[in-house]
Amino acid sequence: MSIAVFGDVHGHSKVLAALHAKTNAAYPHITQWYGCGDLVDRGPDSHGVIQFCIDNQILSALGNHDEWFLSYIRGDRHPNFLNAWLMPNNGGEKTLLSYGIRPQIVGTHSYSGRGWYVSPDQPKVDPLHEEWLASRPTVIETDHGYLLHGGIGPSMVKEAAHRMRDSHQSLTQQRLSMEEAVARVTPFHCSPTGVRWFYKGQYTAEKSVHYYPFDKPQIVGHNAVLKPVVSNHHIAIDTGCGLGPDGVLTALVLPEKEFVQVTMKEIYDVHSE
Repeated sequence: MSIAVFGDVHGHSKVLAALHAKTNAAYPHITQWYGCGDLVDRGPDSHGVIQFCIDNQILSALGNHDEWFLSYIRGDRHPNFLNAWLMPNNGGEKTLLSYGIRPQIVGTHSYSGRGWYVSPDQPKVDPLHEEWLASRPTVIETDHGYLLHGGIGPSMVKEAAHRMRDSHQSLTQQRLSMEEAVARVTPFHCSPTGVRWFYKGQYTAEKSVHYYPFDKPQIVGHNAVLKPVVSNHHIAIDTGCGLGPDGVLTALVLPEKEFVQVTMKEIYDVHSE
């Protein structure tokens, strides 16, 4: 039996549905689907993406954009937060619009150029979506790898191991649980929030082969790449869906280690928004 893992979707429900159908047709023995996070923002239908995941029992790690949306749902209305999340580059406005929530521009802000405000009388987010999003983990362990959004880089895992290691074992002898490392290591870049933001995700075999204390590879999104990056201990599958008309959504099928892709152009040339 196989599993499939997809990269950042960013609110493009039609692209996700097309990838899901295409991959299942090519690999009918897939038993479970997973996401690496960043389901929401930028695209036109974040609501539809989350509903699709719920309807199809898809499990996903929590991405930084998902975390922003969850902060909004939980009541964060601080101007600095709203103005950062709702700015066009981050795309939070489109997420709210997909839920029928219409934020207003009120003045300007030094960071985003716009001052945003959400009236208290705007609709609330579907409680089922809130519950589902709030239950998304930082790390998902499968038989074939650890799924997380940004990832843990070589220096980060070394720091984690130094802080956690058994004094009777060398760093190269011990095998760590990634969940344990993320849960117990305190610096920001090794914290649950930090691993959703790791920006140096494009491993090479040379960087990752020398020190990797975990027993399985990490499979990540967050850092957009032109094509999937595969090294000894790291697979990066965010291929830019939601970052422009040339964006691609990628699924990784395991244990086959094969890729299926759908381009935004092939979807939106037929289904214009």
